Amino acid sequence: MADLAAGPVDVAIIGAGFAGAATAWALARQEPSLRIALLERALELGQFASGRSAGMGRQLAEDEATTALTVAGAELLRRHGDGAFWHQHGGLLTFDEESHLQGYLRRAAAWQVPCRALDAAALRDLGVRAHAGLWVPSDGLIDVQPFLRYLVREATARGAHLLLDTEVTEITEITEVTRTHAPHATTSGDSGAAGASGASLRVGTSRGALFARVVVEASGAWAGQLTGRSFAPLRRHVYAVPGPRPATLRAPPDEQPPLGLTAAGPFVWHLGATEVYLRPCDDGSWLVSPCDERPGSPGDQRLDHDAEPELWRRLGGFSPAWAADAPPLLQAWSCQRTFAPDRKMVLEADPAQPALIWAAGLGGHGATAACAVGERAAALVRAALAARGG
Repeated sequence: MADLAAGPVDVAIIGAGFAGAATAWALARQEPSLRIALLERALELGQFASGRSAGMGRQLAEDEATTALTVAGAELLRRHGDGAFWHQHGGLLTFDEESHLQGYLRRAAAWQVPCRALDAAALRDLGVRAHAGLWVPSDGLIDVQPFLRYLVREATARGAHLLLDTEVTEITEITEVTRTHAPHATTSGDSGAAGASGASLRVGTSRGALFARVVVEASGAWAGQLTGRSFAPLRRHVYAVPGPRPATLRAPPDEQPPLGLTAAGPFVWHLGATEVYLRPCDDGSWLVSPCDERPGSPGDQRLDHDAEPELWRRLGGFSPAWAADAPPLLQAWSCQRTFAPDRKMVLEADPAQPALIWAAGLGGHGATAACAVGERAAALVRAALAARGG
């Protein structure tokens, strides 16, 4: 904190997951003169949700607002990092109802995402049971840990400061009385009146305090904890299992070049009542999930024993290839996805405190949407700074 204590930072970003890292990345690229502090509670990057994602680059989401960000984010991700983090293998989405498919087709048309509808007979030929499907050849797989490190590396190379093991404990509005009567620097790193000059918010942390003209709330599962705004962190279980299975799933046969659902093939995501996904890995194994949603406290990453039987029940009903005895588990973990009450991302200035910008509630779309989320949040930050004369 010492190098940030001489005066206020322009922007303090709470959380170095995909929302916070991408905001720092976008701001540092666009405004390299800004003093940016990226504050992460964990000892290392990717310790929580952003680093535990299955990395499925699904562009079409359940609503228009989210789809706008996932499509834009995927396009930016293809362009940055020399394409090292996005691997285009296609995605197969399946549905229980025709109306659900039609909603996805409308969003695909609106955002110009090439796709092809498949009926139940075509899906049976591919080895799955569902009413309808959507083949999205431009979907991909994301290397989440290297991508997250890239965003932070690019931001810090342009002058942003990353502070690990730094938990934010309070956000306090600075009044004129605070500026006038603030104490001098303390051993905790609170820079007092000198630090408060020109700042809007005081950010208390486990390593001392700093002052910021604008604060970005991008703390993932912890979003809203300091302000009372409502978010719900929900746990999902993910399992790594060996493959391939007999009569393995495969992509539509007329794709050029052919794409089988193997280590080089697409993911499959059933978006019906018994939601489940399958994601192939380079080593021939699979990541599979029952897509459960279990309430918990922020940072809760425990495993529940009843999640695995539910996985095999859902997989067996979805594909005959997975209806046999369950294979041995190679690995199991859980991760949290965080939602606002309406399940849409929150990207806005706080109505009560315009110097507080929200980049929260990404709902499991963080890796795919990251770059677009970062650019949107950066635009909000620049507007807030401009309103404060900077």
